[in-house]
Amino acid sequence: MAGCSPKLRLSSSEKTLYPISANQPKDSVIIAYYLPYKMRLDSQMNENIAVSAIEIVKGKPEGPLNNLMADAMYETGRLKNISFDIAYTNYGGLRISLPKGNIPLFKVFELIPFELSTRTGAIPCLPQIIWQTVVTGLRYSLGLPKKENMMLNSVMH
Repeated sequence: MAGCSPKLRLSSSEKTLYPISANQPKDSVIIAYYLPYKMRLDSQMNENIAVSAIEIVKGKPEGPLNNLMADAMYETGRLKNISFDIAYTNYGGLRISLPKGNIPLFKVFELIPFELSTRTGAIPCLPQIIWQTVVTGLRYSLGLPKKENMMLNSVMH
């Protein structure tokens, strides 16, 4: 039956750009609809969850924020009795630095604006990964004589 269907082809197309700006008139119906939700969300997101003596910045290949996140993942895995050898975080996954002073909850969502999950698995090329990754609590052997084997804690490139 598919062979009997007419073949449709686009003969022309016109595009129109509808710019949106702060000068657009406000729609009071839409504002009334979402305002209670926004007020409740703002009150939760603006709550201070920590105070920092310094700005906590990410760095490449290493920075205080990279270390904080790897340490937090390491501690979470340990507390949940997850068997693992390393905890690491990807530099590109950290979106912003955390400010000096009060840190409101919304900053955490700006820092990691996606849902994270814990994964475990074997990494066959671990030595090659170390130079480009923030690592905490890592132990591995290069197959060298005993005195040259390594135990790495909080190793960064």
